Amino acid sequence: MRRSYRTAAYRVPAGRPRLGDIADILRPGMVLLVSKRGLFRRVVRAVTGSHWTHAALIDHNAGGIWIVIEAVAAGVIGQRLEHYFEDTRYDAILVRDPVLLGTPERLEVLRSAWLRVGRGYDPLGLLGILLRRSLGLPITTEFDIAGRDFCSEMSGWAFQDGAGLALKPGVPPSQLAPGDLADAPALRDVWRWPTA
Repeated sequence: MRRSYRTAAYRVPAGRPRLGDIADILRPGMVLLVSKRGLFRRVVRAVTGSHWTHAALIDHNAGGIWIVIEAVAAGVIGQRLEHYFEDTRYDAILVRDPVLLGTPERLEVLRSAWLRVGRGYDPLGLLGILLRRSLGLPITTEFDIAGRDFCSEMSGWAFQDGAGLALKPGVPPSQLAPGDLADAPALRDVWRWPTA
């Protein structure tokens, strides 16, 4: 019988970074941005105008395992951070740090994110961003499904609700795209792959 999970013996493909290579610089509350190959990701890139296609928040559990809190098609979930290092469909990874926040504020951001786990995914969020950015329509929550989040929206709400921090001043969390987190002034780059 084939197992559907990866064991500790799983090896990261050659040429890719390993989570262990950066574990010593990670802190709970950091932001993970990734770029993934595929049709849906090409749509995200076309709509947002950014190389970055997904955003998540970094945390660790009591066992010291690094995990991410993220909104994916299955909804808002927590999963192992290693996933992004093992899966060869991800061709770029960026870790950003909310340098303005101390440990208590970071914990509140993560608490806010964990309270969103179980919410559904908001497929209309991308449509709202498209209408605002491409067609010049005003910012609206009309295309935001209440009780559901998309990836960068979940991250934006966690920072706003948990620490009162707007990641991109003037842009509500429901209109944040992953690329907005890549240049958000409240975050600074701490690690990037590939480096050039």
